[in-house]
Amino acid sequence: MKRYKLKRDIPAFKAGEIFRLSDAGNLFRESDNVPAYGWTILNKFPNILTDWFEEIKESTRWKPEMEQRYYYVCSNGRVSEYVWLGSQRLDNSRFEIDNCFQTKEEAERVVEYLKALAVVRGDATKEFVKGKNNFYVVYDAAYNCLVVKDKSYYIENGIFGLPYFATEEDAQRSIEQHRNEWLTIFGVKEEE
Repeated sequence: MKRYKLKRDIPAFKAGEIFRLSDAGNLFRESDNVPAYGWTILNKFPNILTDWFEEIKESTRWKPEMEQRYYYVCSNGRVSEYVWLGSQRLDNSRFEIDNCFQTKEEAERVVEYLKALAVVRGDATKEFVKGKNNFYVVYDAAYNCLVVKDKSYYIENGIFGLPYFATEEDAQRSIEQHRNEWLTIFGVKEEE
């Protein structure tokens, strides 16, 4: 079911109100199910949904349902299991920082990612400097390899968590010394 936000006031409805499109193709105000447009009008004038409304993109991020078990990463890097109660501050705090996982394996992959990121951050030889060359490592999927780039001066404030290097040689040394960690960060499994 698609959801829409009204862009500007129209008779009977105010800008910012949320509407949903039913499976039958009718548009209703979400708060009280008041019909706005029937499917016949929307079929005849399909621009209504694009000119007057903005589609609300639904999050694909998983969120536990009431009393559903989920996994999270503890501050010591251990994976624990908990039951979602929704009203608890702990549940919502974990969800806000994306620390709720459907499976233990998902949570364990995040632990491995965080450990790998900590290692390569230790290799960083400079902070991001706006307007200057900032060397960094990326995975080139076309050639299946780790490469060093230096055009991050196009980026306004750097990329959070990404280690930067003073020279291309510093970045290359990090790749050589910590190849497995870099591959873990980019989610790449080498073929054996």
